[in-house]
Amino acid sequence: MRKIIGLFIVCLFCANTLTAGNLTFIGNKNTNKYHVSTCQYVKTIVGKNIIIFNTQEEAEQAGYTVCSRCKHKLIKNNQENKIMYAIKGNKDGS
Repeated sequence: MRKIIGLFIVCLFCANTLTAGNLTFIGNKNTNKYHVSTCQYVKTIVGKNIIIFNTQEEAEQAGYTVCSRCKHKLIKNNQENKIMYAIKGNKDGS
Protein backbone atom coordinates (compact mmCIF):
# COMPACT_ATOMS: atom_id res chain seq x y z
CA MET A 1 0.00 0.00 0.00
CA ARG A 2 2.88 2.41 0.80
CA LYS A 3 4.40 1.81 -2.64
CA ILE A 4 1.10 2.64 -4.33
CA ILE A 5 0.63 5.82 -2.30
CA GLY A 6 4.24 6.88 -2.90
CA LEU A 7 4.02 6.25 -6.62
CA PHE A 8 0.73 8.15 -6.78
CA ILE A 9 2.37 11.16 -5.10
CA VAL A 10 5.29 11.02 -7.53
CA CYS A 11 2.92 10.81 -10.51
CA LEU A 12 0.93 13.82 -9.34
CA PHE A 13 4.06 15.87 -8.75
CA CYS A 14 5.75 14.91 -12.02
CA ALA A 15 2.79 15.29 -14.36
CA ASN A 16 3.19 19.05 -14.85
CA THR A 17 6.95 19.03 -15.31
CA LEU A 18 6.94 16.11 -17.73
CA THR A 19 4.36 17.71 -19.96
CA ALA A 20 6.35 20.94 -19.90
CA GLY A 21 9.36 19.08 -21.31
CA ASN A 22 11.40 19.19 -18.12
CA LEU A 23 12.84 16.20 -16.32
CA THR A 24 12.14 15.45 -12.69
CA PHE A 25 14.50 13.32 -10.67
CA ILE A 26 13.30 10.95 -7.97
CA GLY A 27 15.68 10.00 -5.17
CA ASN A 28 15.55 6.93 -2.97
CA LYS A 29 16.50 7.85 0.62
CA ASN A 30 17.28 4.19 1.33
CA THR A 31 19.81 3.66 -1.49
CA ASN A 32 20.97 7.27 -2.08
CA LYS A 33 20.36 6.77 -5.81
CA TYR A 34 18.35 9.11 -8.00
CA HIS A 35 16.35 8.22 -11.09
CA VAL A 36 14.73 9.97 -14.02
CA SER A 37 11.02 10.02 -13.21
CA THR A 38 10.32 7.60 -16.08
CA CYS A 39 12.78 4.96 -14.81
CA GLN A 40 11.29 1.52 -14.16
CA TYR A 41 12.85 1.47 -10.68
CA VAL A 42 10.91 4.51 -9.45
CA LYS A 43 7.82 2.36 -8.94
CA THR A 44 9.75 0.15 -6.50
CA ILE A 45 10.56 3.00 -4.10
CA VAL A 46 8.54 2.92 -0.88
CA GLY A 47 6.65 6.19 -0.35
CA LYS A 48 8.55 7.24 2.78
CA ASN A 49 11.86 6.91 0.88
CA ILE A 50 10.92 9.22 -2.00
CA ILE A 51 12.62 12.57 -2.39
CA ILE A 52 12.09 14.75 -5.46
CA PHE A 53 14.78 16.84 -7.14
CA ASN A 54 14.33 19.37 -9.93
CA THR A 55 17.83 18.92 -11.36
CA GLN A 56 20.64 16.41 -11.44
CA GLU A 57 22.88 18.94 -9.74
CA GLU A 58 20.42 19.26 -6.86
CA ALA A 59 20.39 15.49 -6.38
CA GLU A 60 24.18 15.20 -6.54
CA GLN A 61 24.70 18.08 -4.11
CA ALA A 62 22.45 16.20 -1.67
CA GLY A 63 24.81 13.20 -1.92
CA TYR A 64 22.79 11.06 -4.34
CA THR A 65 24.31 9.19 -7.29
CA VAL A 66 22.58 8.44 -10.57
CA CYS A 67 21.00 5.03 -11.23
CA SER A 68 23.10 3.06 -13.74
CA ARG A 69 20.16 2.67 -16.15
CA CYS A 70 19.30 6.36 -15.95
CA LYS A 71 22.93 7.34 -16.46
CA HIS A 72 22.93 5.78 -19.92
CA LYS A 73 19.62 7.48 -20.80
CA LEU A 74 20.92 10.86 -19.66
CA ILE A 75 24.15 10.51 -21.65
CA LYS A 76 22.15 9.58 -24.76
CA ASN A 77 19.74 12.51 -24.28
CA ASN A 78 22.65 14.91 -23.78
CA GLN A 79 24.29 13.75 -27.01
CA GLU A 80 21.00 14.10 -28.89
CA ASN A 81 20.53 17.62 -27.51
CA LYS A 82 23.99 18.63 -28.70
CA ILE A 83 23.18 17.33 -32.16
CA MET A 84 19.90 19.27 -32.23
CA TYR A 85 21.64 22.48 -31.13
CA ALA A 86 24.24 21.99 -33.87
CA ILE A 87 21.53 21.48 -36.50
CA LYS A 88 19.65 24.59 -35.34
CA GLY A 89 22.88 26.61 -35.27
CA ASN A 90 22.61 27.40 -31.54
CA LYS A 91 25.73 27.48 -29.41
CA ASP A 92 23.88 26.32 -26.26
CA GLY A 93 24.67 22.65 -26.89
CA SER A 94 28.34 22.87 -25.99
